[in-house]
Amino acid sequence: MKGLTRVGAIEYGRRGIRVNAISPGAVDTPNVC
Repeated sequence: MKGLTRVGAIEYGRRGIRVNAISPGAVDTPNVC
């Protein structure tokens, strides 16, 4: 996914189009209770 995003950003960046990716994963944060 990172590679696809990087290549897309390079290719479409020339035309002023931004490419982003969101990768889900666990985040270690304190509980808010």
